Amino acid sequence: MMAVPSEERRKTLKRSHTSARFRKLSNYATGKFLKVYTGHTNKVFCITSAFSVTNGKYIVSGSEDNCVDLWDLQQRNILQRLEGHIDAVISVSCHPVQNEIASSGNHLDKTIRIWKQDA
Repeated sequence: MMAVPSEERRKTLKRSHTSARFRKLSNYATGKFLKVYTGHTNKVFCITSAFSVTNGKYIVSGSEDNCVDLWDLQQRNILQRLEGHIDAVISVSCHPVQNEIASSGNHLDKTIRIWKQDA
């Protein structure tokens, strides 16, 4: 499990039920939507997102277009797309203290990739 700052613990990311092209950041306690993140593809699978807080504040999500998307938490824009899987990226996780992301591809891919920031 990834360590998240206490103020972020009550916030969750949800895939929109009406569109497969965005995620909503909401306050878990109040249910209020705080931000919307667009740009990934998610039509079939329930793909979770993760918070990365090691070198800035980011949201990381898999996508059915075989990429991992990295959003700026505050600006809501995609900063980077990580390419390398050959099937939908169905799971992502961020290391709690190092600039690393783990991602796993679906059944055609069958890989787990570790992404590290260049020094």
